[in-house]
Amino acid sequence: MQIRRITRYLWLAAIVLTVFPAWVAPAGATGALQGTNLLNNPGFEGEYSMWWDGPTPYMTAQMAPGWAPWWRHQSPDDPGWRYRMPEYKGAAPWQNRIRSGGNAQQWFTFYGTHIGGIYQRVEGITPGSRLRFSVWVQVWSSAYDDPTVSNSPGDVRIQVGIDPTGGTDPFSPNIVWSAPAYIYDTYKLVGPVQATVGDAGVVTFFTRAFGKWQLKHNDAYWDDASLVLISGGETATP
Repeated sequence: MQIRRITRYLWLAAIVLTVFPAWVAPAGATGALQGTNLLNNPGFEGEYSMWWDGPTPYMTAQMAPGWAPWWRHQSPDDPGWRYRMPEYKGAAPWQNRIRSGGNAQQWFTFYGTHIGGIYQRVEGITPGSRLRFSVWVQVWSSAYDDPTVSNSPGDVRIQVGIDPTGGTDPFSPNIVWSAPAYIYDTYKLVGPVQATVGDAGVVTFFTRAFGKWQLKHNDAYWDDASLVLISGGETATP
């Protein structure tokens, strides 16, 4: 009788384990971060707010949570239309400029050119880990006002980059940039670009848009960024 009871319990246990598999810790809890998007707000959702550089507010830089702007500043020798600060804002309500969700990050200059983008730092990554970064983007560059067509675009180039040392200088030689891409009026994936995390365990991810001609519209729209570990890694904190 005792042997029969034990056999019955073992048989029931086998059924339970088949129907209800053993609990698996979520990605990151045990260091298994491969395939997990490590970025904070990769979809550029949420309430956009004015960006502050220390005590200085920038009214025309409305940023998605988790992201900061950067741009090349004009020099005294530059004409007024060249290397202007882009205006940053959410792409809503223009649904044709949003790839997924309710918003995307947009920046542009009006009758001017810029070199600028956005960036985000991620901390706590195991040194020596390999990372891959990519983002979806489209550009509207036109002398005319049809928002669906880039008519005679102004040679706007798009790139993404990784600084494996965690710096915030967008002109640093440490940044590994993707090849320039030309993407007009439809979303395409830029990248991926890969890099190995430095000794500090901090990395910075940049996007960049730069045009040649001062058209009426030079707008870039960014959505659905992705940062994943290819190898290594234990923790990550945006």
